Amino acid sequence: MGNRLVARDLINIGVFTAVYFVIIFGSAFVGVIAPWAMFVGFFIGILLGGPVLVLLAVRSPAFGTMTLTGLLIALLMVLTGHFWGLLIIAPLLGLAFDAIRPRERRADQGQ
Repeated sequence: MGNRLVARDLINIGVFTAVYFVIIFGSAFVGVIAPWAMFVGFFIGILLGGPVLVLLAVRSPAFGTMTLTGLLIALLMVLTGHFWGLLIIAPLLGLAFDAIRPRERRADQGQ
């Protein structure tokens, strides 16, 4: 079976990507208050979004999890009017994370 993405991983990626998108998109609305509040929104997004990605990384250790998550987040951000370069940058950063991250065997993979 190896370290491939399975159906459970794809479901986890979808759920955690949705939660992460709502958190970072919602925290960006803090910037509507005043220009200085935009930086507060960034900080809130990092504090609340980071644990979501860490939970995804722990729950789905297969290679490609963060690459696919980065691609989905980039697609959602571009569809909501953000910089098109995210379609290149976010999956590359996810791939870098997948490449350097240590792997563990899952209990359902056996020996």
